[in-house]
This record gives sequence, C-alpha cells and structure tokens, in this order.
Amino acid sequence: MKVLWVCNLIPKIVAGTLGLETIPKEGWTEGMLSAICDTGRLGRDLEIIIAAPGDRSVAGKSGNIEDVPGCGYYIFYEDTRRPEEYEESMEESVAAMLSEVSPDMVHVFGTEFAHTLAVARMMGEDASRRLMISIQGICTKLAEKYDAFIPESVLAKKTFRDVIKKDGVSDQKEKFTKRGIHERESLKLAGYIAGRTSFDREFASSVNPGAEYIHAGEVLRPDFYNTREIRKRTGHRIFVSQADYPIKGFHILLEALRNGKDGERLPDDTFVYVSGQNITKYGRLIEKIKISGYGKYLRDLSKKNGLEDRVHFLGRIDAAETVEMLNSSDLFVCASVCENSSNSLGEAMLAGIPVVSTNAGGLPDMMNASEGILCDIDNAKDIEEAAAALREAILKAFDDTDGAYDRCLSAREHAKISYSRENNAETLIRTYFDIVK
Repeated sequence: MKVLWVCNLIPKIVAGTLGLETIPKEGWTEGMLSAICDTGRLGRDLEIIIAAPGDRSVAGKSGNIEDVPGCGYYIFYEDTRRPEEYEESMEESVAAMLSEVSPDMVHVFGTEFAHTLAVARMMGEDASRRLMISIQGICTKLAEKYDAFIPESVLAKKTFRDVIKKDGVSDQKEKFTKRGIHERESLKLAGYIAGRTSFDREFASSVNPGAEYIHAGEVLRPDFYNTREIRKRTGHRIFVSQADYPIKGFHILLEALRNGKDGERLPDDTFVYVSGQNITKYGRLIEKIKISGYGKYLRDLSKKNGLEDRVHFLGRIDAAETVEMLNSSDLFVCASVCENSSNSLGEAMLAGIPVVSTNAGGLPDMMNASEGILCDIDNAKDIEEAAAALREAILKAFDDTDGAYDRCLSAREHAKISYSRENNAETLIRTYFDIVK
C-alpha cells in the first residue's frame, strides 16, 4: 500500500537529499518514520511518500530517500510565507503530485497551511474515502485566543516592521482567522480526522460530524526516549520551549516573574531559559528596525519587571540540546493561552522534569494533577490575574520538591504510553490498512 504524507515543512531527511538547509522543527515526522521503519513493514507491504511545500525552484522534484527503503519524497509548490492566502496556482502543483504519486490514501499532517485545502479539493470525491487529516494546532481556536491578556494599549501600537509587513498582533490574529476558514473547509471534505485530545475531537465533531474521528498518538524525536533517572530538583531554573508568538503566553510568564500584589514573589535566583527565536533583540540598528510589536512588548515587560539579567534566549536548539536543557533545568513551564497537544510538554514529561502548565485547550488531556501542576487562566479577566495564577503554580512546584518528584514519576509513565514508538506506529499502520480495505 502506498500512503502520501503531506507535511507543513520539508523534513530534515528530505532536505538533506535536496541539499537544502532546514530548521529543528516538526521532528516528530522523522520520529514517526523511524518508528514505522522499526516495525519492518516499510518497503515490504507499505510505502510512504513524504510530500512538503517548497518554492518554485524545488517544486516538482521527487525521488527516493537514501537508506530508507520504501520511502520517497515529492515537493509541491506553495508560498509558505503567506499561509493565510489560498493560491489557486497551488492546485495545479498538488494535482500533479496526486497524479504522479497515485497513492492509495493521503494523510495530511496539520491544518495550518492552505495546501491542506488544496489536497482535499483536488482529491474530489475521493477525499471522503481516502483522506485523513491530522489536527495539530486548531487555527480557528488559536484566532479566538491569539491576543489574550495583551493590553489594548499594546495592541494599538505597531512598530515600523509591523506597519511595513502588515503583521502586528491584530493583523496576525486576522490571518489566523482566515486560516481557520480554510481549516474548517478542509475538515468538511475529509472522511477521516485524526487527533489526540478531547479538545480537538469536539472541534472535529462540530465541523464535520460525519467524519470518522481516529485517535492517533505521535512519536517524539528519538533523543527524548533515552531517559535518565528522575531526581529531586531544588533549584529555580525554568525552561520554556517557545516565546515567539503571543499564543505561547510568554508575556504572562514575564508578568508572573514580578512580585504579586499579595506579596507573593518567586525566588531571587529564578532564571528563565527560552529556546527558539529571540524576537526581543534591540541592540543593532537592523534589530531595532525589525523588532515586532509583540517582541517590543516582551522587551518592555522584561525591563519594567527588572528581568533583563534573568531571562535568556538560547536561539533554535536541536533535540540533543533540548534534552540537555531539560535535564539541567528545575521546571518546565507551558504558559500557552491556547494549545491542542504540546509535544514540548510531552518531551518534558518523558525527561522527568517537574511541569507547570496552563489548562488551555487539550493540555489537561496530556497531564493531570497527579503528573504536574495545572493552573486555570480561562477565568482570568486580565494579565495580572493570569500571571497570579501562573505565579502561584510555579511557587507550588518550587516549594513541594517531594510532591514534584512523585509527579515526575507519574508523568513519565503517562508519557511513555502516550508517545510509545511501537504502539503509535503500529496503530497508525493499522489505521491506514483499515481505511484502504
């Protein structure tokens, strides 16, 4: 059986074949592929073609992936710089891909890009029989919460970069709203919708009650399965996986790091380390020109709260470096205002580090109160209340080292099941054959 995987980014394994540079994102694609390889099915009764968007210089390129029997690739055209725009010219490239690959079924990972809708449209009536779309983030829900807990005075301000690119926080919210329209239309055409949480299941049912919902667990990058012994942590070093757009709630964490109105305060030796792009850079002239409104807001919050020396941006780091950061930190914090299923949270649970997370979206399905500390921000009326809830949760994690240790043990066992390489790979293969039979 031949399955066409449609991904949001060119995976590293494909980029290497094409001589392209890539960034350490969406490594779960290769994680799942590696797990499927371990089943012995790939190249025997299963073939996977990995498709990803690219510009016109690479669009239409295809071939086999070296050292992975039964696996190939195909690059179709899409302008990924404007994911909120649906270009009809993309349909021709997608149609050519479907014709050339001629898959038995198509599995699209994510609804964040317009190519998901193009695939669904170009499949026609076959979409109801042979198309499965996996929900990752839910653009419709992200749009609703995108500017949560950002003061109106901040939303009204735009930097030079925001004006030129038409990409302030309010503009970004509108772009997610447009992506949500494409998302819902895509899901309405699919016969199968895969997800991992009650949050995405409820959304899928509301959009397309006739589609079959399939629970499909993910596989993390291999580095995260080489776990170390869980230890008690007594320091105050916080690790955060991402802070470059508002939905991740980093502004809430920065506010939580200052003293609360009730006198609550985090220890003076609390430091925060953030992986991913640093959008607060403001040293060189080019950085002052390119800083976004949200980046400037984070910078101003950090300065106002006296955090310049306590918050450190690491830049993009790979899986091995992430594992080292998790092992050397004392607490992982997920401050998202909307999240379906956070792989970064799953990585932290596997690593055995104490976790504090908001209860946004599907996060309570990933971790319960015996595995980590969940804080309720849904009922907060402003950033001060949201920050107070997060601050209280972080203080509890720091103060209760014995309880944190027990929660880490439970969290790792849960994550081992949720992210089981063998089980999730076998389940996905079985799903493919059930759909095609």
